[in-house]
Amino acid sequence: MATLETEHQPRRHIDTFNRVSRAINAACAHPAASATVFTVIVIWLLFGQHAGFSETWQLVMNTTSSVVTFLMVFVIANAQKRDTDALLLKLDLLIAANPDTKNTAVALEEHPEHIVEAVRQEIRDLQDRVEGEEREGA
Repeated sequence: MATLETEHQPRRHIDTFNRVSRAINAACAHPAASATVFTVIVIWLLFGQHAGFSETWQLVMNTTSSVVTFLMVFVIANAQKRDTDALLLKLDLLIAANPDTKNTAVALEEHPEHIVEAVRQEIRDLQDRVEGEEREGA
């Protein structure tokens, strides 16, 4: 039988990853990060002249940039997913809280494509009806 502590172990790892990912994302979004990368590249180029731009010298930069790019893809994807999830929850809350709105769009991202398309068509029809009423009233 699993204890309460071991049941929450995977959740703790995910929370730790999210905290680290947010910290890396915030640090990389800071202007100082761009200045640091620019400085490192300039230093690499200057010292590369002394090293004769050997294959090893180029391999160091190529490998470093590949590893950093690979890791940043996951950091950015994590940040975008969190931001999108938060935005969707806020929109769902606004839709659900307004008694004048239909709740068909709440959690729309979780529905199959045919339901999404039906809601999309319903919105188009509503827009056409509103535009027609505006033309008649003008």
